[in-house]
Amino acid sequence: MYTFLSPYRLDSEKLESEVDFRACYEGTQNQAYILFRKDKTFELHWTGVFGYNEWWTGKWDVKDNILTLKYDDKQAVQLGDKILISNGYLNPIGKTFDKKKYPHPMFYLGYCRHEN
Repeated sequence: MYTFLSPYRLDSEKLESEVDFRACYEGTQNQAYILFRKDKTFELHWTGVFGYNEWWTGKWDVKDNILTLKYDDKQAVQLGDKILISNGYLNPIGKTFDKKKYPHPMFYLGYCRHEN
C-alpha cells in the first residue's frame, strides 16, 4: 500500500506537533536524538550496536536557559531531569544526574552532523 501512496509523501511526522528545537548525540557505537515539540512534549530515541533501540517520552518546560524534563516512564540517566542549555550543548545539572559517569555534555543542539 505504501508503494502506491508514497508519491504523496505520507509521513507520520505530519501528524505530530512541530519541532521547536532538537539536539543530537553521536558516539562511536551509538547515536541519539531528542526532539522538543511546540506542544511541550519530547521524544528521545537512542540506537546502538547489536540492535539497541530505546525511546523515552515526556513533557518539557524551559525557563531562562534551564530545561526541565518530566518523563512519562523511566528517566534517561545520560540527561537527567534538569538541563542547562549553554554554549550549544545540553548540560545536565539535576540532582539525579551522575556527573562522575558522564562528566561532559553529550548532546549538542541542532541536527546530527554525522561526524562519527
